[in-house]
Amino acid sequence: MRRAFPSADDRLLAQLNAPPDLSEGLHSLAYWHQRRQRLAWYRLGARREAMRMILRWEHRVRHAMLSQRGVPISVRTSAALLVARTRLQRWGRRAAIAVMALVAATLMATPAIAAVALLAHLL
Repeated sequence: MRRAFPSADDRLLAQLNAPPDLSEGLHSLAYWHQRRQRLAWYRLGARREAMRMILRWEHRVRHAMLSQRGVPISVRTSAALLVARTRLQRWGRRAAIAVMALVAATLMATPAIAAVALLAHLL
């Protein structure tokens, strides 16, 4: 049986599950970006935590961008640019790793292919 008015617990849960204010989300996302950049390369656990928080705040900011009404266009634009920049950096890094792996595989395979071709030519 459903109640006509939600209980205090239901209201609290709805408030906690609601997306954050867009400007607060932007500040948090920018904080985690800066934190990850400031951390030393050997602080792997902290860098991993920062990356997880970046992903979580990206999701929250995207949700807030779409769900909140009455937010100024400048705030929406800065949120979209921040989320897009993060995604492009991530994909750029992955593409660079893939290209380096392809070049390394080519350089490793070239002498073997040349040796096989030379042996086939001699026989």
